[in-house]
Amino acid sequence: GNPYRDDAAAIRAGRDFYNQRCVACHGPGLKGGFAPDLSGWAESDEKLFELIHDGRLAAGMPGFASLGAERIWQIVSYITNGEAER
Repeated sequence: GNPYRDDAAAIRAGRDFYNQRCVACHGPGLKGGFAPDLSGWAESDEKLFELIHDGRLAAGMPGFASLGAERIWQIVSYITNGEAER
């Protein structure tokens, strides 16, 4: 499971990293842009972790395994926490 699910510091770190690396495609506040809207992510944290880690090349999303598990879990926590700027 997600070790940072309710960790406020990890969620902030995930938000900051999202804004540095993900916002160009997924838009501010997770609202989408070139890539899908993530604000209503309804699948499991584990599925989102896998998607970020492995990517979805057919859809144009590279994998981000090089970020490491901790950083990916922080981003997952931001996306699924509900604190996104919506």
